[in-house]
Amino acid sequence: MAHRRLINVEKKLKRNGLLPLEYDRIIKDYVSKGYARKQQQDEVAVTSDRLWYLPHFGVENPNKPGKVRLVFDAAAKVGGTSLNSALDKGPQHYKLLPAVLFHFRERAVGVCGDIKEMLHQVLIRPEDRCSQRFLWRDGNDDRDPDVYEMNVMTFGAACSPSDAHYVKTVNALKFRDSDPRAVKAIIDHHFVDDYVDSFATESEAISVSTRVKEIHAEAGFELWQFSSSSTIVEAALGPPGQVKSVGWGEAEQKILGMRWQVATDDFRFNVEYHRVPSSVLSEDRVPTKREYLSLLMSTFDPLGFLCCLMITARLLLREIWRQKI
Repeated sequence: MAHRRLINVEKKLKRNGLLPLEYDRIIKDYVSKGYARKQQQDEVAVTSDRLWYLPHFGVENPNKPGKVRLVFDAAAKVGGTSLNSALDKGPQHYKLLPAVLFHFRERAVGVCGDIKEMLHQVLIRPEDRCSQRFLWRDGNDDRDPDVYEMNVMTFGAACSPSDAHYVKTVNALKFRDSDPRAVKAIIDHHFVDDYVDSFATESEAISVSTRVKEIHAEAGFELWQFSSSSTIVEAALGPPGQVKSVGWGEAEQKILGMRWQVATDDFRFNVEYHRVPSSVLSEDRVPTKREYLSLLMSTFDPLGFLCCLMITARLLLREIWRQKI
């Protein structure tokens, strides 16, 4: 199954310009960072009741042209079994997205950052790594593929989000007596790998966020790419290369999927329908129900700023179904 899926991925890559180079670069980057390891022939031959081969594919973001995320398909089944079917998903302890965003608006100084490659910083036990094997041959389909193993948690495994959250929380709680505000920031003001907080003063923002960064480092997590509504705070929170490359106030920053205008400290909406055919957008063709639903759902608004406008579109969708159009 994994070999068949590899062939399909290779065919897709050949049709897609620079994508093969980026795909190969990602896997080489995984190996160089120790996230993955190429297996020797004697290692490939080892048998285990935990042995599993994961198919993989690249996910492109239309908002980030040329950027690819490698995802391992842990839901792929063989004989009715998948890797995810053998994993406990674990509890989900995330704060609700609106609650995190509301807190971000409570105080005068907003701060945000994210943990770099968070899932890949958590190691898998050596005896379990054979459950995360995958095939790759550098795009050369004239030879047999090489076998690799992921040494770290992967995108696609059912347990990865819960496990990463657990590691982050256990590490933070070690500092609850010495740094209660920083620990609260990690427990209550993170959404997965995103840090989103607000403070009354610039000095408090710098002090707490610096400790949050240092506490994360104790667990091997690197908090980086800080943005703030204060130029002083943004400059203080990271050395050159860790602050976002876009100049302060020059463009929007993404905060949990929302577009945050740093200079004016407000949210804006830039509606772009990348997945809807241009013939529909130009009104040369009537959309299908699926295309209309795509238009409707493409507007991400977890706080309901646009509900007074979007309700009209939702009522129209209801009427379309009633009329069986």
